Amino acid sequence: MLSAQFLLTGELLGFDDFIPSFLAVDSSEILKGVNYASGSAGIRQETGKQLGVNLELSKQLENHHTIVSRIVDMTLYNSGARKVALNGIGPIGCAPYSTANYDTKGSLCVDSMNDAVNYFNRRLKSLVNQLNNDLADAKFIYLNAVGFGSEYTASPGFSFKLNGCCKANEHGQCVPNQTPCIFRSLSLFWDLFHPTEVSNKLSALLSYRSLKKIL
Repeated sequence: MLSAQFLLTGELLGFDDFIPSFLAVDSSEILKGVNYASGSAGIRQETGKQLGVNLELSKQLENHHTIVSRIVDMTLYNSGARKVALNGIGPIGCAPYSTANYDTKGSLCVDSMNDAVNYFNRRLKSLVNQLNNDLADAKFIYLNAVGFGSEYTASPGFSFKLNGCCKANEHGQCVPNQTPCIFRSLSLFWDLFHPTEVSNKLSALLSYRSLKKIL
């Protein structure tokens, strides 16, 4: 399944045909290119592991920073990619699962998780600057996922809810055949993890505005 935010961003960029999901193709079609933007799926073994939220989060994010560097440097650039956007990690400490299962210590979100996210994003932004300096004719851009969220949550007219819109099961996903919240357009999260359509649309629009800098 394609990531909804990236699909919407692609539509804003003018794309009307997307490479298929890896789950929807056979072995011969994989050689032509498939989309691995599904949860816990990846070409590299490391990217197929769930990120997780625990006391080792900073170390895990550091490992993911190394993976990003390898993929961009060894694969994308050597394959001819010259315009690349690297999306930062969003404030996972604000996800309903995080606030329901970890101590917020009176804050709106789990700040320790967001501190780890901010650390990773700072390193990613530094990596983008390094790649622009080291790789000839390259145009890399860092998309600030945390900034996207704060831009509209900090608005005086902000009325979105951070809690999920449906009754969740033990895995944090919606319980089947249950009635969701009435005002779904006012919720940023559908279940305890996944953003709603309005959240994806807002993020896609802000991503598009940033991407125009390298187009």
